[in-house]
Amino acid sequence: MDISTPDIATPPVVGPRLEPVLSSKLGSRDFQRMAGMGLPPAWIDRHRKSPGYWIAPDEYFWTPDAYFMALEGVTKELLRGIRDASSGSFFELPLRSQCELLGADYIAVSPKDADMLRPEPGIRLEQKVMARLREAGWQGECGEGASLALAELAVRRKIEVAGFTYWPVKWLSRMPPEHRQLDQAESNALAQAVAEVTEAEVVTIYVNWKRNPQSVSLSPAAGRHGLAVDDVCACFAAMTEDMLRAKCERSMLGFGVGGWPDLTVARDGELRLIEVKSKRDRFTERQATWFRNYARPLGWRVAVQHVPV
Repeated sequence: MDISTPDIATPPVVGPRLEPVLSSKLGSRDFQRMAGMGLPPAWIDRHRKSPGYWIAPDEYFWTPDAYFMALEGVTKELLRGIRDASSGSFFELPLRSQCELLGADYIAVSPKDADMLRPEPGIRLEQKVMARLREAGWQGECGEGASLALAELAVRRKIEVAGFTYWPVKWLSRMPPEHRQLDQAESNALAQAVAEVTEAEVVTIYVNWKRNPQSVSLSPAAGRHGLAVDDVCACFAAMTEDMLRAKCERSMLGFGVGGWPDLTVARDGELRLIEVKSKRDRFTERQATWFRNYARPLGWRVAVQHVPV
């Protein structure tokens, strides 16, 4: 009599979800998905008994440990079981591996060059890198996309004058938002607004911001690092209509704008986005989400300069 060892069903290996994420809550109560991933039964039962929405299981890889440990009853042992079933944690990867996963160009700065970029009192690392880029003929800003944000505001005003809603209506309930696409009328209005935006309009918004920083919502880095009008104009001139339209469309669809790279620079009609990381820096949650929602789906190349200081 032939006795064979029975097959034991094992959960499939789950790889990191790289698709755009409109809301990390979408699918947070998909208990069948949780079981299929092999998440600990105690974790699944906890969510069955808890009303409301938390974070979807496919987003656990992109969720810092602190989010889990803040929940009552979550132990380090339980968290290990969750991590084992959901590909680990993005935040445990070294910076080079994070870049490879997100599709960023990793640039390791040599120790010799890094020493010249060492921050000084009142001068941050990204300002040092920007100064070196200026020596090479680049113009730009350390404002985390401030120049593009100013151009986007010019587009937004035209969209709203045309009678369309730019930012999605905020949900009053705790239900996560749903994915959607722009309808034809919205797409046409957006294309027209982008085509009509002029440098003079962008400069006017910049001047108003300089007079009253509260009038325009820009990253605090823009004010901290002294955003200059010549740099705004250089970046706007190098910005293609496709890039501006794509950025605005993501906003109209409800994707957040936090996590933009430190530097936006231009030279000879070329626009580059650069994130600056010091020796022990890693991507933040917001930065990883920005890559998934903007850089990856839109095909934007982003360089990460790793400076060992």
